[in-house]
Amino acid sequence: MGSIHAGTKENIIPDEAELQLSIRSVDPVVRDRVLAAVRRIVRAEAVASGAPKKPEFTSLGAFPVTVNDADATAATIDGPRRALGEEAVLVLPQPINGSEDFGLCGTALGAPSVLGRTGAARGGTHLAR
Repeated sequence: MGSIHAGTKENIIPDEAELQLSIRSVDPVVRDRVLAAVRRIVRAEAVASGAPKKPEFTSLGAFPVTVNDADATAATIDGPRRALGEEAVLVLPQPINGSEDFGLCGTALGAPSVLGRTGAARGGTHLAR
């Protein structure tokens, strides 16, 4: 849930409400299913509550899923592994579901790309994908 805007006072039923969501996924197919489910649920709630108008949907922004290229990822983590040792570099077993526009770069350029994160923890440095 991002935000809800409706009405001006607690004792007045508003004529309309605005709901803003941020939907994040690591798979474009899942994202499409989630968006379709949101639309279906909102439409059903409008019908169930007797809303006089159908809900309107507007996309405020969307970014493609960031998919790290396997070869570019291997090349990217090779240096830190050689410098710090195999045990000091961690590749997470699953993607991190963040809100990131980096996916636009590789998509727009048609080039392999890698989005990583670095950090330090007791015992080593970690690279996440």
